[in-house]
Amino acid sequence: MIKIIRKNQKKFMAVFAVGLMVMFIKQLVPDTGRSSPTAQIVGTIAGSKVSQTVIMNYNDEWQFVRRLYYVDPSHPDAEPQQMVVRFLGDDLVGRINQSMNSSHGGPLYYLLIQEASREGIVIPKEELESTLTTYVRPLPDVGTEARDNVEEAVAHCLMIQRLLDRAGSVIKISRPEQQLALARTGQELSVKFVPVQAGSFLSQIPAPTAADIQKQFDLYSDEIAAQPGKNAGQFGQKSDPLGFGYKTPNRVLVQYIGLNHSDVQDAAIASKSKADWYVAAYGEFKSNREDYDSRPLAPATQSAARVGAANQPTTRRAENLDDDFALHADLVLNDLYARETEKLTGTILKQISEKMSYGFGSYRDALASAGGAAANPAKLAPGAGADYVTFKFMQDLAASIRTQYGITPILGNIEQLKTEDELSQIPAIGHSMSPMSGNSREIPFPFYAVELFQPLMSDAAKNSSLEALALAAWQPSNPLEDETQNVYLYRISGSDRAHTPPLADVKDQVASDWKINAAYQKALETSRLLLASAQKQGLDAAAAEAHLSSPITTDPFDPSTVLSGRAPASIPPLKLSPDSARELASLSLQLLTTTPGGNGRQQLLAELYADRIASVIELHEAKPLWDSQNKSFITMDIMARLREEQRIALNAQISTAQAVSDRLGYQPEKGPTTAESP
Repeated sequence: MIKIIRKNQKKFMAVFAVGLMVMFIKQLVPDTGRSSPTAQIVGTIAGSKVSQTVIMNYNDEWQFVRRLYYVDPSHPDAEPQQMVVRFLGDDLVGRINQSMNSSHGGPLYYLLIQEASREGIVIPKEELESTLTTYVRPLPDVGTEARDNVEEAVAHCLMIQRLLDRAGSVIKISRPEQQLALARTGQELSVKFVPVQAGSFLSQIPAPTAADIQKQFDLYSDEIAAQPGKNAGQFGQKSDPLGFGYKTPNRVLVQYIGLNHSDVQDAAIASKSKADWYVAAYGEFKSNREDYDSRPLAPATQSAARVGAANQPTTRRAENLDDDFALHADLVLNDLYARETEKLTGTILKQISEKMSYGFGSYRDALASAGGAAANPAKLAPGAGADYVTFKFMQDLAASIRTQYGITPILGNIEQLKTEDELSQIPAIGHSMSPMSGNSREIPFPFYAVELFQPLMSDAAKNSSLEALALAAWQPSNPLEDETQNVYLYRISGSDRAHTPPLADVKDQVASDWKINAAYQKALETSRLLLASAQKQGLDAAAAEAHLSSPITTDPFDPSTVLSGRAPASIPPLKLSPDSARELASLSLQLLTTTPGGNGRQQLLAELYADRIASVIELHEAKPLWDSQNKSFITMDIMARLREEQRIALNAQISTAQAVSDRLGYQPEKGPTTAESP
């Protein structure tokens, strides 16, 4: 991506010039008097008036500074980040975007800059210049008005960053807090576990009455059913702990076209004769001999070169150039094949993207001529616009690629509405990802197709950096790639907004859920009685007395790695869903600070909602993961994590529009007023 930005610097600057020009024009437009909207006073800061003109200028600055990228020259192949996200973080960027789209609260970007100025924060010229030239792209030429304005905007972002850093510098971690964190995150635990499954009580639950079914439906008709393993925290909510829901989630129809990596690779290799490839490989090796000599040999070359030497190193060099090339020929050829495959993939992908973009533009123009977004695409007059919104367009596009390159593209037409979870079940494309423009994150195809489809987007998504990826109906997506390097582009051909179906359509599910809920309450009551007994005589004796299964002792596990995602969400030998495993890991940590019962054991009630299991757990063994040699390093890591957690929480509190307004004394005008004439 960095290479693309550098290669297309002029194109990027042309785009930025438009945004900058708009801002400059706004700044140059004279105040036309008391009746001018821009002359209106929209608020005061400690009694000083703030005009609409000032707010508009800062809002314009924010809009174009969002288009700047942060690149790291030490990692040229890394995905660039949106500069404002790098400096300010996703959460604050989202809050600033939201403040501009809301009539409530203060103009957050402007207010943060004013607060930084009031605190005396200044970015030294040398630091600003170093940041710009090293990390910010694209960058106007020195001495131009565009460069001056970009410098000012970037300086403002750095001032806000410095303001937040200054606030975070006061964070202190007390010794008791440090010791508790060390105990909770530096321990490998083993627990005893007695499961009480709701399913074991189902036979005792009578069929629900019509009133029971209606009440169950009314309680959860506006909820979407939780799905184990999808989003952590769906289960255990106070209002709906078992994750019931009868609302149909957002669904979409998708058409896609893709390229099979192995097919493109075969075509790329076939584009030259074997002799030509060897000639090219020899030249490549001769120019980069030192590099190839330092790299491990290709597998075929290794096996041929070893001749029975079991411990021969994987890097080799022969003094004679021809002999040295013979050793590394497979490695060089693989590099050349990969480059040619990447080049051919890019060429075909560009052609597909351009044709889809042109078709979408024609369709959009035709739709506008026919009455805009409310018009029915099916009623468009025959032509480019109407042809684009048929699957035949995709089929014809695939046929042209096949004719031109001898490669048969992957085609898909999902004609049955699919939820995000259902899209993830589709082979290949269902597991593909799209790099997020301006960020190192990758966006899974199912999320991209459903959550970032404009008509279905949540307000939170619209006010975040994800908004840049939003797609309209029939608009071609950014490229996606799956784990086998197949690439795809897709478009949304239809959608169905989340809605609550009639009770009759989901009556059987509602009745089943009512019974599960009743059975779970029995399992929970049984577990509470078991805990009370276990606190007196121990879990083993209590389970035997209650005629429950003997406690299962888990293998040793590190709860912090399960909760952080550094280890799989599983606790052998238990067969739990990831949601329940994370909940059990969290409760196991709580055991460390739980007061022992009358039998001297630490025990807790564990509600594993995702698996419909209530249980009692008892600490079996706790073993520190540190010793005298590495304790200091683990402590430093824990301290850093605690400070970061508190910094994020603090920033979330102090950087809201209301919090900044209160500190500055900003008061919005209750009614429109105008600036006084000079």
